[in-house]
Amino acid sequence: AYGCTNPTAYNYDPSATVDDGSCCVVAGCTDLTASNYNSNACYDNGSCTYFVYGCTDPIPANFDPLATADDGSCCYGDQLVITITTDNYPDETSWQLVNQNGTVVQSIIAGDLTIANTTYTWNICPSSTECYDFIITDVYGDGMCCDYGNGSYTVTYNSSVVASGGSFDSSETTSSIGS
Repeated sequence: AYGCTNPTAYNYDPSATVDDGSCCVVAGCTDLTASNYNSNACYDNGSCTYFVYGCTDPIPANFDPLATADDGSCCYGDQLVITITTDNYPDETSWQLVNQNGTVVQSIIAGDLTIANTTYTWNICPSSTECYDFIITDVYGDGMCCDYGNGSYTVTYNSSVVASGGSFDSSETTSSIGS
């Protein structure tokens, strides 16, 4: 019977009588997407770790102590945080952040939020010289609260709440956020 005849190998086959060259003697992480992938490993020992992207600099307000890889998102100036807790129909919700020139600077579309009764957060580094409108929309026209769950939203600018709610029909707009 062909197989691995090396008793120290991870895939040792005690019933093998002829070594077929398949013996695996290097253990490690075999997942290509892991931060500690070992190309020499032929046996996955469960040691894989993964990057957590975020702001790794402790100075900005949006520092993420859980981040292991910096993604360039650190805010060194003004910070705008959008927090949405979805209702029972999260795929109906969308929002836009629009600058004073009418340009959408960040947004999500209906269908981007997929998990009901879940909190989502976006940290945005806005230009400190512009004003913004925040527009939240429910495509069904029943808002986020309270007939079909207790959805809500909060927008903070430099730690001050500038918009919040959940009870609206099709959309709600908060203007003049920022400088």
